[in-house]
Parts: sequence; structure tokens; C-alpha cells
Amino acid sequence: PFPWQQDTADFCTLNPRSFVFGSAGTGKTISLLWTYDYLRQSRAVTEPMLVMCPKSCVRSVWVEEAAITVPHLHTLALVGDGERRLERIEQDADIYVTNHHTLLTEGSPLAKRKWGVIVLDEATVAQDMSTRMWKALMHILDENPYACVYLLTATPCSQSAVQAYGLAKLVVPGRVPYTLTVWRQATQYK
Repeated sequence: PFPWQQDTADFCTLNPRSFVFGSAGTGKTISLLWTYDYLRQSRAVTEPMLVMCPKSCVRSVWVEEAAITVPHLHTLALVGDGERRLERIEQDADIYVTNHHTLLTEGSPLAKRKWGVIVLDEATVAQDMSTRMWKALMHILDENPYACVYLLTATPCSQSAVQAYGLAKLVVPGRVPYTLTVWRQATQYK
């Protein structure tokens, strides 16, 4: 392990609702797997981990890395059509990995489970509060108010402070202004 991976895992352990802004290839996945493993072993978290990531990363990044990094934890890829994902989410596992678009499934089964840790990899997919993706993710977070929440990205909020507000509302809703207008006044030059 690299020192920055250990630092990231330490940071996430101490900050259960946080952002992980790291360049591509810096080992964010491993750091979050270590974080979850530690939280489980210390009994700070008893519910499973949900990872939502790009479709191309479900197996090739998260499932494969979990098999190497935390082989004692059972990892399950929620892939396939809606019916297949629904069947798989009913199975027991420690880590469930699915793509972002599972959030958009009508009556998403993700909202019906209790999660101990929720990870959104490539979090910029949910930075716009007006999208169905953001609203579906917020619903899952509302249903799991005590879950640790980690938003990962190598490209944070490249367009505007409005996008930063959308991400901040997901991670720490009580620590940002209630309205976008107040946020704009506080963060943008006039």
C-alpha cells in the first residue's frame, strides 16, 4: 500500500461523510475497501456497503479489487436487467456493487435496503440537483441517515459552484445553506 492510500482510509474512517478527491490511479477504491473493512471489524458499521460506479468499473475495478483487498468479504455485482438485479440484491453479501443507472430503476431496490456505507464513485454524475439521478440518490441517503457516505471523483465540480452545492447537499446537507440562492451569494462573486 502507498502512504496516501492509508491516509485516505484514515481520513474516511474519521470523517464518515466526506469527499475523496484523488487523481485517477491513486487507489481510492482500495482506500474505501480498507475503510469499510475497518468499520465492520470495529463494529462501527454492521450493514453492507453499497458502491455505485460507472458500468465499466463494476467488475473490472470494484469486484476484482475487493476480491484481492478484502477476500474475506463477500462481494456481489448487481448487474443485468432489473429483474436479475432485484434477485441478486436479495442475496446476502457484504459489498454490493452496481452502476449509477440502477438508481433510476423504477422503485429501485437500493432504497429498500439498509446500508452501512454508501459510495458514489465518479460522483460528478450526481452533481446536478435537478436530475432524477440526484433525487434518487438523495432518497437512498434519506432512508439511511446513519450510513457513512463517500463521494469519489478525480474531477470535482469543474463547471460551477452550483454543482459543488449539489454534491455538498448529498454528503453534508446540514452543513451547507438550505437554499441554492444563499449558497450562490456565499460562493460566487457579484
